[in-house]
Amino acid sequence: MAGIAVRNALLAAGVSFLVVPVIAWITLVGKGYMAPIGFAIAMMALGNVASKTGWAPFFPWSVVPMLIGMVGAPVEALPAASYVLLAVTFAGGIAATVAQFVYADNVQ
Repeated sequence: MAGIAVRNALLAAGVSFLVVPVIAWITLVGKGYMAPIGFAIAMMALGNVASKTGWAPFFPWSVVPMLIGMVGAPVEALPAASYVLLAVTFAGGIAATVAQFVYADNVQ
């Protein structure tokens, strides 16, 4: 039983890691901590709405609550579209963050 809990915790942490680069990019653009906190809270609220309307597998920020059972019964497996959207979100966040470092004027 403990092995399943550890597996679920590591899975939720890994999926959460995939949406972090977007928040890192917002931190760079906002040049502070208020913008990413506001974005994270807004995405948490939208993720809850998405889960209540049935769109949770197609919204990256609602995949973790869906996996751990925060918004209903935990799911056993995610649809392939969820993995694709998580990968696209991760790649887009990495690309935006790198572009912000390379091309933007980051002097404060």
